[in-house]
Amino acid sequence: MIDQGFVAAQAFGKAILLLDRYFLSIPALERWKEKSASAVAPLHIVTKAKANVVAYEHPPTREKGRGRPPKKGPMVKLKELFQTRASEFQTATVTMYGKEETVQYLCLDLLWGQGLYQELRFVLVRWGDRLSILVTTDLTLAATDIIELYGYRFKIECMFREMKQAIGGFSYHFWSKSMPKLKRYLKKGESHP
Repeated sequence: MIDQGFVAAQAFGKAILLLDRYFLSIPALERWKEKSASAVAPLHIVTKAKANVVAYEHPPTREKGRGRPPKKGPMVKLKELFQTRASEFQTATVTMYGKEETVQYLCLDLLWGQGLYQELRFVLVRWGDRLSILVTTDLTLAATDIIELYGYRFKIECMFREMKQAIGGFSYHFWSKSMPKLKRYLKKGESHP
C-alpha cells in the first residue's frame, strides 16, 4: 500500500495517504522511511492510532559523558493525556463530515515505535464525548488540517459503499472448477471442504 501511495505521489506531485484506523505499524513506517529517502514527490500518512498507543518524548540533550546517547525520552501513554493535560487543549471549529463542529485538541510531536523511534505528530481530539488520537508523518501539518483530513475518510467509505451496492463496481467472482463446491448445510460431524 505504501508503494502504491508513492506511485500516486509521483503523478500528483505530493500526496497524503489517508488510512483507516489501526494502520500505524512499524513495518509500514519503515517502508515509508525507506521510500521517502529516494522519492521524487513526498508522500505523508494520516491515520488513527489505537487507544492504548504509547509514544516517547524526545531524549534530553546530554553534555559529554560516557556511553551512547539515549534514543528516546520518557514514555507517554497518550490516552492518559486527555485527563492529565486537559487544561492545555485548544478549541477550534473545523469542518467534519460536512458540518462545522467545535472540537478540542492537543498537538504533540513525539517519537513512536519500539526500536524505530520515528518522530510523528499526534493530535488528541475531544469531540463531544468522543476521544480520538490521530497521527501523521507530516510534521508541518496543522492540527486542524489533520482533523479535517481524517474526516474525509467517511466520504471515501461512502464512495466505496456506493460502488459496491449501487453501481456494482465490485461484482465479480473468482471461482474455479478445481475448487470444491461449498455446501450450505453441513451434517453434524462432516468436515468443511
